[in-house]
Amino acid sequence: LVTYKTTMKKDWIKHSLEHINKGDIILHPADTVWSLACDPFDFNAIQQLFSIKQRDTAKSFILLVSDIEMLKTYVKCSDDVLDKIQSYIKPTTIIYKETKQLPDHLLRKEDKSIAIRLVQKDCFVKDLITTWGKPLISTSVNITGETAPNELSQIDETILKGVDYIVDLQSEIEVDAVPSSILKLIDSSTFEIIRA
Repeated sequence: LVTYKTTMKKDWIKHSLEHINKGDIILHPADTVWSLACDPFDFNAIQQLFSIKQRDTAKSFILLVSDIEMLKTYVKCSDDVLDKIQSYIKPTTIIYKETKQLPDHLLRKEDKSIAIRLVQKDCFVKDLITTWGKPLISTSVNITGETAPNELSQIDETILKGVDYIVDLQSEIEVDAVPSSILKLIDSSTFEIIRA
């Protein structure tokens, strides 16, 4: 469960967005685990994110959106699918084949799909995306192949030195420390389970 002092929330969001708008990488609590984020439409920021995570650039990152309307801006899917997505209690990332208004650098090379998670619970990252009005790139805050840390104090020093802004809510916050489920949308109503 993510909590924060209301009196400080605006400052955290303001500073985070200042950095994101400059093409910076921020470290923040997400709806699942501690995460790194940047502007998905800033190619240079994404390259920096690959470098920090020591990740193969052939792999893609997921997007986070704050509501169904934002999701519908970037993917094509039926109302039935949208209803299902809103019914999930556990954070769930969906891989969509049919996309729109997304640059090629965000799409998987093999099939031009994109993984997107609708952030449903009230938390810092949902407020951040809502305030910004656009999706964010999101990825767990670990070197590729290593375990994602549960606490800010466990994050690799290399990553801490590579980011531009840390939303340091450790005294205020607990993250669930559980990665999202991943489903792949096969057709208008069928999902394949990638990670339960």
